[in-house]
Amino acid sequence: MDQYHPYADIAPALLAASQTPDAEVKVAEVIACLLDGELDEQTAARQIDDFMASVATAADAGALCAWFQKQGFGRQSTFTATADHSNIVWVAEHRSGLPIVLALLLVGAARTQGLAAHGVNYPGHFLAEVDSVLIDPLTMQAVAEGQIDGDINGLMAAPEGIALRMLNNLKSLAHGRADYAEVLNLLDLQLHIASSPQATASLYYEQAEVWLQFGSVSAARSALENCQQQAGDSALGKKAQQRLAQLSVRDEHLH
Repeated sequence: MDQYHPYADIAPALLAASQTPDAEVKVAEVIACLLDGELDEQTAARQIDDFMASVATAADAGALCAWFQKQGFGRQSTFTATADHSNIVWVAEHRSGLPIVLALLLVGAARTQGLAAHGVNYPGHFLAEVDSVLIDPLTMQAVAEGQIDGDINGLMAAPEGIALRMLNNLKSLAHGRADYAEVLNLLDLQLHIASSPQATASLYYEQAEVWLQFGSVSAARSALENCQQQAGDSALGKKAQQRLAQLSVRDEHLH
């Protein structure tokens, strides 16, 4: 990543955390620094460590969730999401946040108690699994049988997936306020940490569409070429090829 990129300072730390097993909470701490310019990694880690140290001893998932509820978590009504709701330090203090961030606090607390825990990358609503119990982090209650459609096996969230999903949430906010420059900055950060050709190809395709919002056909074409290179003969690769052909026709009309 270019040294002049607005997120160049945190990109190495986010990449390192994304590649480290069981570093999901660290990923969130780094993203907190992205969101709060006055926060550094050491301060963020210290504040989250203090939070984890305050958690009462819990023998199982039920006792842990009961502690979180007693502290004011799990009482959220409908709210308008802001960037603060993606900041794990802010969320720990205000007891309100997006499901993925609440789940990370729960997972981190569970692990300090010696309980097995991980995030569950369920579509549309991030969940947590603690001691083999599936938890909805918004309510801090066990998910009732029958509430989940499909099999959650294979949906365990690794640090890289956590980082990409948290950045997706921030991109959604940037799209909502038509801040496409910020969308591109966040896409650059995602491209810096994405390790699979499939994820990278998808990000390049998205980047191309954003560049077109700016009217930059040459940048869009470059992103689509990168997408095609990563995607190969897959459906997305063919879609990128078709998009490139459309841009070529557009260029001919402009000439």
